[in-house]
Amino acid sequence: MKQIKIFQADMYFSDVVDLTLERLKAKKYRTFLTILGVGIGIAVVYILVSLTFGLQKLVIGNITSSESLLSLDVLPNTEIRDVIKLTDTVLAEIKSMDGVSEISASKSLPAEIVYNDIKTQTLTYGADPRFFSLSNIKADKGELYKDGESQIVVSSAILSLFGIEEQTALGAKLRLSFIKPNIFFGDSLSGSANSTASAALLESSVVEIPEQLTIVGIISDDSNYIYLPLKYFDGLDQNEYRAAKVKAENQAKLNEIRDNVSSRGFMVSAMTDTLTQINNIFRVTQITFTVIGVIALIIASIGMINTMTVSLLERTREIGIMRTIGATSKDIQYMFLTESIIMGLGGGIGGLLLGFVVTNILSIIVKIFALAMGGQAVNIFYTPPWFYILVLVFSLAIGLITGIFPAKRAASLNPIDALRYE
Repeated sequence: MKQIKIFQADMYFSDVVDLTLERLKAKKYRTFLTILGVGIGIAVVYILVSLTFGLQKLVIGNITSSESLLSLDVLPNTEIRDVIKLTDTVLAEIKSMDGVSEISASKSLPAEIVYNDIKTQTLTYGADPRFFSLSNIKADKGELYKDGESQIVVSSAILSLFGIEEQTALGAKLRLSFIKPNIFFGDSLSGSANSTASAALLESSVVEIPEQLTIVGIISDDSNYIYLPLKYFDGLDQNEYRAAKVKAENQAKLNEIRDNVSSRGFMVSAMTDTLTQINNIFRVTQITFTVIGVIALIIASIGMINTMTVSLLERTREIGIMRTIGATSKDIQYMFLTESIIMGLGGGIGGLLLGFVVTNILSIIVKIFALAMGGQAVNIFYTPPWFYILVLVFSLAIGLITGIFPAKRAASLNPIDALRYE
């Protein structure tokens, strides 16, 4: 049977591999340190890449959803809000625009809330359940109200004011009275949640909700506010909305709707704007970490070159003997290349394993710490599948590149001079 030779050399590839492995076993300590150096460099890259992608995935996952990415935030322009207001008529006109599939708006008023005879002021947001979905608002404890009667969602800051523990807050009942401003002195109160009842009122009237309101959900936030069904604002002559969420039929219609609404004098923003900014920030971070990782790999590669050079000097007489008994210069070259490739791949695989172990240990520590602090267990590390393939290819390239020069030098040795080498 005709035997097939690899690389068209006089030695079979299996012989080259066997001789290379025997050589690596003979120098276990040096081989281990060389592979460890490459492995640590790759593990550093693994950890940094996993951290950036994990944080990016965590941040984007918390602020976006499929619906929120198709939604626009419409706000009255503060400079002309006395002229152009967000009313039912305007909402109907926006809803009739081409490409608009849904619209949901919210109102706001300052209010006084009472719990166990303790009173405080807050800002209330009236919103229907669909507003939550379009805004990607989620309850950290409990759930958001759907169509339930007398249900509210509160920020954790509200609980702090009353000294209520989050574990016992769900099901607690509050009394709420709207503070309906009649004459304003200064800016409207329908702005941010941090402006809770801060504008000076020359006149106001109090409208009490007759039934008690039950807390069904909690949003972790330092701002002081309450969400309750929009129907509670009926009959308050509160015709102006503070904000609206406009959902487009598809991504292609988003910019067209945005331009149409902006032309009416409203301030319009999209979640995609925030998403683009976040991705740009993380892209810079990823580039920075990649540069750090490449520097670490260059240092590891220098170590591999040094190892291969020392190996060449140690094996000069051995090379002369092998050439004398029939090994070709190609055989010698493939032996050195195989040695460097094995160490490179060994470092790549070891680095992936080391990085995987370290990131999982750190992830467990972060989760335990988060739970101990009363937060949620989150995973801050994520490694994209393509990264594993990239590392293996890169490790192969490192082994090949660092072995080329020593391999060519070894192949070019004169057998007579090699045998005389001391």
